Amino acid sequence: MTTSKFSWTKILCFFGAGLAAFFAFINGGSAGILIKAGRDFNGFGSIASCVGWVVVAILIYKYYQKWDFNQKTGKQ
Repeated sequence: MTTSKFSWTKILCFFGAGLAAFFAFINGGSAGILIKAGRDFNGFGSIASCVGWVVVAILIYKYYQKWDFNQKTGKQ
């Protein structure tokens, strides 16, 4: 039987990745609106920002996976 341990790192990684994904959705939506309105430069900037937030979310998730693996195996 396994027990669940409270971890601030787990909570912060979960909310950090979720917040980054939320920002990515917001920027993706605003990119569509801006491009449709004829403000192409700003729209493509929003697309770049969207991609950046997706990368941040992936990096946070990868960090959490590495951290969790090290916790389970006892490595520091």
